[in-house]
Amino acid sequence: MQELASPGTLFCMLAVMLGACLQGAVGIGFALFAAPIVVLVQPDLVPGPMLVVGGAVSLLAALREWRRIDVRFALIAFAGRVPGSILAGLVIGFLPRNAFALLFAVLILLAVALSIGSQQVAPRPRLLGIAGFASGFMGTITSVGTPPMGLALQSLDPARMRATIGVFLVAGSIVSLAVLAFAGRFHWREFTLSFLLLPPMALGFCVSSLLVGKINPAAVRRAVLLVSALAALLLIAKALHA
Repeated sequence: MQELASPGTLFCMLAVMLGACLQGAVGIGFALFAAPIVVLVQPDLVPGPMLVVGGAVSLLAALREWRRIDVRFALIAFAGRVPGSILAGLVIGFLPRNAFALLFAVLILLAVALSIGSQQVAPRPRLLGIAGFASGFMGTITSVGTPPMGLALQSLDPARMRATIGVFLVAGSIVSLAVLAFAGRFHWREFTLSFLLLPPMALGFCVSSLLVGKINPAAVRRAVLLVSALAALLLIAKALHA
């Protein structure tokens, strides 16, 4: 396949592998790290193919800690994710490429800002619904839907939070992909491109088991947020000068 030989695709595969490794090791890093890099190098891999791979890595994370899933919280947030995804589909269906790039970059910066937020709040139904809606809108456009949910569920213990967000993102990715397909932004080609990213994702997630407890989560978090913000700013500059 021609895409497999592309240096840009190989670079994107490396970013996905590293992002999955960080995600498995410390609970942050996949979409927030990989998506801004991937969209700079090969825009046709975002959002559809990255949503497929993001759903897959979320499934692995949920299965690894499935006993800690809070089904009630996940269902409430999912009820908000559906209309958020539909709204994103309406927006993305009418946006030209440059406007999409700008919106993508702004939403990535918003995701970084939400990830920095540290005020702990109880995961009440209204908050979960709002977080689910925001996750659906952001995730459908950028493939990065974790930060709103992370903010809403940060008072939970880490394992329960990871498992609940994981199962939420699996279901949410399916909805987002259906919306993108209906909006004409996810076709057979994008689906096949997803398979280029699945092996490096799986490899990175497997390697992550060797790094659990051996790297500083706070340092990784700062590095991921910095890389994401810089990539978003580069994307804004690129879009404005296109």
